[in-house]
Amino acid sequence: MDDNINEIWQEFARTKSRQTRDQLVLHYQSLVGYVAKGFQSFGSSVLEWDDLISAGTLGLIEAIQRFDVSRNIKFTTFATFRIRGAILDVLREIDWAPRKVRSNVKQVYKVISVLQNKLSRNPTEEEVAEKLAIPLEKYHKILESMYTDRFVSLQDIVFQHDDNEISRETFIESYQGEEYFAAQWNEDLEVQLKEILKKLPTKERLVLTLYYYEGLNLADIASVLDVTESRVCQIHAQSLLLVKAQILKKDLYQV
Repeated sequence: MDDNINEIWQEFARTKSRQTRDQLVLHYQSLVGYVAKGFQSFGSSVLEWDDLISAGTLGLIEAIQRFDVSRNIKFTTFATFRIRGAILDVLREIDWAPRKVRSNVKQVYKVISVLQNKLSRNPTEEEVAEKLAIPLEKYHKILESMYTDRFVSLQDIVFQHDDNEISRETFIESYQGEEYFAAQWNEDLEVQLKEILKKLPTKERLVLTLYYYEGLNLADIASVLDVTESRVCQIHAQSLLLVKAQILKKDLYQV
């Protein structure tokens, strides 16, 4: 942090005043726009731009209020997760995943689970497509549809199963390390999730790292990897489905 913003943070830590908080919101407001663009990329008609910004700003405010300046944590990455989560919460309230998307997700993760058991490793996209008896291009289209039909759908389906769910924060904390959020989750669960994530193929793990840890949106990840944004969607979807199959196998979902 530069000296000026560091001083504002120190003052907010002491006073928790609304005026100081508003200074921080103003300073980091551009981060809300950056995250919101990731939801606009797929032409979502669910929320207008102003609604995305409003939801994201609430996430930013929550991040500011919960951020601990005494810990060696980068605020922008911490806030990106909160902003993204706030927008997803609003989208989830007004627009659940279409039935076809849910059906596709369930079919794919069941196949992935079968292949994981058979191969004793995570299957490749080619192997999943072969097991589904469809061309690889069609499998890629299924992965893309999990984003283009409704951006929120894939992540909600990954983190929820029937009436049970695994906290999105638990997933992210286990991926990024204990220093990232307060140690309020089951330690055994975190250990098992870390093991699942470590075993992901390189490109899948890289996309999750850039998206969840570095806070990049899909367009920027595409630029880093020198691939199309659609390809990033495919890899991201494949990554989370690999994780979901392992979560189901280990019975990590909690009410």
